[in-house]
Amino acid sequence: MLLLGPPGTGKSRLARRIGELLGLGVWRIDAPRDTGGAVGGLERRWSSSEPSHVLAAIARHGHANPVIFIDEIEKAQTRTDQGRLWDTLLGLLEGETSRCFMDTALQVECDLSHAVYMATANAVGDIPTPLLDRMLVLQMPEPAAEHLEALLPSLCLAMAHEQGLDARFVPPMTAAEIADVRRHWDGGSVRRLRQVVDVVLGTRDHFEMKH
Repeated sequence: MLLLGPPGTGKSRLARRIGELLGLGVWRIDAPRDTGGAVGGLERRWSSSEPSHVLAAIARHGHANPVIFIDEIEKAQTRTDQGRLWDTLLGLLEGETSRCFMDTALQVECDLSHAVYMATANAVGDIPTPLLDRMLVLQMPEPAAEHLEALLPSLCLAMAHEQGLDARFVPPMTAAEIADVRRHWDGGSVRRLRQVVDVVLGTRDHFEMKH
């Protein structure tokens, strides 16, 4: 599955949350940085030899179908000296080849055909057509101002969780706080919305400390 949409629309968070909610576990691949050689496994002859990322994800999570999350797939390196990520993914996304994928580090064929692949992209760009043909492309539209009330509860819960707080003891945003957020966010990037909410909730904490 490829989640396609503008920056800040929550694509990466959605991919991670699907894996977490299904209890599958998530293994992240950073497409601009990770090469095909690293993802597919580094050969034994290298001192840094390691198994393929998919096999490592299976070992970590203890089952055959973890979520392999490929972030910003359209920005993958095009250099071929260390193997293109796109070329490695072609073999992994094809059932016939992924069932007998040769791990160059372990020197053994592995069945990686049960792994779940989710990728994000801001634009299709130069992603090879054969790779796109192997993926279900879903457009992620930018949220609009009318979606604010629907976004705020889950956003506040996520922020509380990241700060190690019990969400049950975090009061919901008041009407005045929501109005304040609305004045500074009229739709678009969820990342920008989060920044605004962070400032508003920070003002609440500062007020409570003074009183």
